[in-house]
Order: sequence, then C-alpha cells, then structure tokens
Amino acid sequence: MHVVVIGSGPSGVAAAHALLARGVEVTVVDGGEVLEPHRAAQVDALRAMAPPWTTLQLDGLRGNLSASRRGIAQKRAFGSDFVYRGVDFIRADADIHWSASHATGGLSHVWGAAVLPWAEADLAGWPITRAALFDREASLREIVPMIGAQDDLDAQHPWAVAPDAALPLSRPMRQLLGHWQDNRAHLQHNGWRFGSARLAVDLKTCVRCGLCLHGCPRGSIWTASAVLQRWVREGRVRHLPGLQVQVLRQHDDAIEVQALDRRSGEPVQLTADRVFLAAGTLASAWILARTFGRAHTRLLTSQYFLAPFLPEQAARGALAEAELTLAQAFLQVTPDGSQHAANLQFYGPNDVHEAAIARTWGPLARLLRPVTTRAADRLLSLQGYLHSADSPGIDARLVDGQLQLAAVAHAGSARLVEALCRQLHRDRAALGGRLLRPLLRVGAAGEGAHVGGGWPMAAQPEAGQTDVLGRPPGWPRLHVVDASVLPSVAAATFTWTAMNNAARIAHEAPL
Repeated sequence: MHVVVIGSGPSGVAAAHALLARGVEVTVVDGGEVLEPHRAAQVDALRAMAPPWTTLQLDGLRGNLSASRRGIAQKRAFGSDFVYRGVDFIRADADIHWSASHATGGLSHVWGAAVLPWAEADLAGWPITRAALFDREASLREIVPMIGAQDDLDAQHPWAVAPDAALPLSRPMRQLLGHWQDNRAHLQHNGWRFGSARLAVDLKTCVRCGLCLHGCPRGSIWTASAVLQRWVREGRVRHLPGLQVQVLRQHDDAIEVQALDRRSGEPVQLTADRVFLAAGTLASAWILARTFGRAHTRLLTSQYFLAPFLPEQAARGALAEAELTLAQAFLQVTPDGSQHAANLQFYGPNDVHEAAIARTWGPLARLLRPVTTRAADRLLSLQGYLHSADSPGIDARLVDGQLQLAAVAHAGSARLVEALCRQLHRDRAALGGRLLRPLLRVGAAGEGAHVGGGWPMAAQPEAGQTDVLGRPPGWPRLHVVDASVLPSVAAATFTWTAMNNAARIAHEAPL
C-alpha cells in the first residue's frame, strides 16, 4: 500500500504519523521552500552557543518584523518571508488577510504554538463526537511536546496526556493569573474561565532567550518540518519537495497526482493507492476547485481582534526579563448575544510590543525610547477570536485559474466584539486590569490564520462536502484531511484540533 500525503504542515505530518503507525509506505509532497542558507547558517551558529547573543549575532534574524499599533503585518521566521514565498495562485480583495505556504513544514514555522483543543460545545452540528475527534491525541503527543497546567480549563478542554512540564510564566503573568485565582468565584459566576496557556514547546531544549516571536534558534517551538526531516533521515518516508500539485485524477485502481516542478516548470505525475490532501485550506480549495470543476466555495474564519491590556499591578523591568514570549494565559467567556465562547490569549511584555509602541511615535521614537520602554514594561497584549458562526466568511472562486478571495461580512461580528469589551470593562476589578479600548483593532477577514471549511464533513455528504473520512462523494481514494473539512471553526486555538482530525482520518481510512 502506497499513499501520497500532499502537504507537510501540521495536518500533513499528523496524517503521515498515523499512516506510518499502520505500516503504510508514505510519500510526502510539498512546495519545498526553506530558510535561506545564510540565515540557516546564522541559526545553526546560535544553536551551538549559549545566550545571551550579541546584536551582531542576531542581525537580520529579527529586524524584519513589521510591528505597529495595528499589529504585525506579516509574521516572519528568522526575519525571512520564505514561508509565504512563491504563492501565486491566490488573488484577494484588499479587505482579506490570507496565509498560504509552499514551505516544507508550512505555516508551522510562524504559528504561535498554542494547543488548546476544542470543547464539546464547539462541535455542535458535527457528524462526529468530540471523543472520536480526539481519539488519536495521545498518539500525536509522541511527536508533539506540550507544556501547560492542569487547571479550570480542563473541564471543557481535557488533557489526553498530562503536560510535559509547567509553562514558565513571566512575572506580570504570574501576578495576573494569581489575581484571577483570588477572584475565581466572582469570575466563574460571570461566566469567565481561565488557565495557563498550553504550548507545543520542548522545555528541555528551551534556553529562555525571548526570541519566540521571531523564530526559535534551538528548535524548541514545535514545527512540522522538524518531524518530517527526522523521518527522512531515518528512512521512514519519501519526501518530494519543490512540487506544486495542480489537479487530481481518480481511476478504478489508483489515484493520480498531477503536479509541476516549481523550479523547472516541468510536469510531474505520481500514482498512489490513496491520497491524503493536507495542502492547507486555501491551497486545498484551489486544488479541489480545479479537480472537481467547482468554481465557488465558502470558507470559514474566526474573527480576530487585538488590543493592549493594562494590568493594575505594575511589574517594572519585566521587558528585560522576557524569556518565553508566546501566549501565557487563556481567558474565555461567551459574549453577550452569542451562543459560542470567545477565546482570549494573553502575552507578556516583549520586544515586539516595544517596537509597536515605538512606531506610534514615528520620528520621535528614538528620543522617547525610555518612555516606550516603560510603556512596554506595563502592557500585556490580548489577542482574541470568535467562533465562525459569529465571524465573517470568505468567498473563494476559481477565476482564470486562480483562487479569488472576497470577504463576506457578518452583521453581528463587530457588535459581539463590542459586547466582549463591555464585559471586560464590567469585570475589570476582578480581572486585574483594563482593556485599552481606543487601541483595539478588529482584524480583516482571515486575519489570525484560523481559516477552515470549504469541503465540510457531513453525515450524508453532497457536492462540495466530504464524509467523516474526508472523502468527496464518488472519490473513495481521496481523503481531505486539513482544516478544509472542519464544519465550523471554534474560537479556541486552531492547529491542534485540525491535526487531531487529520490523524483520526488517516487512522480510520480503509487501506
């Protein structure tokens, strides 16, 4: 039995992991973009020495991050845009924020590593249960390290396997979580749930250098590419980088993958017993539109918003102490007027915050450096998401061979963000701080990269849908396993749930 997995991002690696456990011969196909050799050499040099590293040694590895009060324009890895390079099959309106990747490892190079699985209530209307969705979670933990805590979030988001270690919290976040715990009864009465962030980080190799938002020189933040590269070294998988899949063709006894070599432009044809499509929501939408001649589909998003949060208790010097700068706490509540919980992620002080504050001052930033540093010392960052039922959508249409994206407004989305702001203000004393409402920014459709759907799973699939094993009607040899098949997108963190569904399909698919 030979299968082809299209895509080497988190869902592709999750599917491949399940297939390897079944003794299947696996070929992984991807676009093959990697970090430039000179940057890779810099990262290798840092990995070989202990921090602190000098400004010269870090030159170029974090200087290209574009941050302002409007957020991060494009999150890069080690200062490079290789993750996004060469994606030429998408056209989008100006009010769309989209992310697709030809990189080996996909968007896992720039993700936030947050891994809170979706709750039972998030899966209303799905054709599978939560127990079935996360049936392979313990198996995935063999390749994904996790840190966090067992706390009040467990009731809705239980751990399948206990965390490897506790998340090291910054001083401001220890103070804030402690305040929430002191006011736990009041917060719970008003519908708030909270706990430590859960992150896909290997704390054994982490050196607390504070570069998390730029790229981890030690590889402590999990990436799909690291897993794939290990499998290739061990001879467990065949990897064919540098291919852009164009269309799929199914035959009675096989399925054919038609691709182009991205360097030479020459056609490449692969034949397999089964194909597991994990190219990412946008790339998969393009491939499936070309394969099925389906010109239009609707994608789901999770409304993203971002604002500074000013805690009551100051933590002077916190910016200089920043060690692990990924999300540190989760806070959840159902906005007034919604049936679905929102998820808020809190980040401690870091150099990206400082850059964003400095940019608001323009040419005066250098003169006001002491002021901006003090402000960055005080401020936390709140990054929030709504459920897809409360969020804009994206129309994806195949036009002249490209995927044309247009936003579909949601009449109640802005109102629900406002309701959430009022709830944060109402409970500001118990929450230990206040949202700086004038600096709130509500993201464009697709911003935050929580985009799924297009080919949702259904108990009795019709055209444009898949069954619970990701198979479009009449295509028993094709399994769509990335976020394209999610019937909804919850507000909680995105990637871990998509990975679990991919592993479930690959584990249950008839071979």
